[in-house]
Amino acid sequence: MLRLSPITDDDYKAYLSEAVPDYAHEQVQAGYWHADESMQRARQQFQQLLPEGLNTADMHLFSLIDDALGVKVGMIWFGMSRKRALPKAFIYDFIVFKPYRRRGYASQALDCLTEMAAELGARKLELHVFAHNEAARALYEKSGFRISSYYMVKEVGGR
Repeated sequence: MLRLSPITDDDYKAYLSEAVPDYAHEQVQAGYWHADESMQRARQQFQQLLPEGLNTADMHLFSLIDDALGVKVGMIWFGMSRKRALPKAFIYDFIVFKPYRRRGYASQALDCLTEMAAELGARKLELHVFAHNEAARALYEKSGFRISSYYMVKEVGGR
């Protein structure tokens, strides 16, 4: 059985040390940012989203815990937004650690998060997934997410 448990300060620091460079790399790989600016931009975005770290209002970061094994198998971060007519939750990051992938943890985590978001008043659960991440796209579609828009890019000119 999987449960969501608020992450610790140490886990948060470890998370940031990997998440910021990973996010920078994803932005470069997707063609949105240049490599030479990516780390600075990634740090800025994390600082904007989590200005008070774990104490940032409406931001929720959880470890994914398998109680049967007594281990952390991943993490998930979502935020609540009540600024519009329909309150929503947005998944900012979601990781199942490599040794625990393909064991059903991701689906269980999304089920837990869906229930938690509804309890917090969300009417929608949203996320962004890079088009090149086919495994994640398949998981989200299997979990009931649907595509709400496409952001398309065409390379022009040369470098």
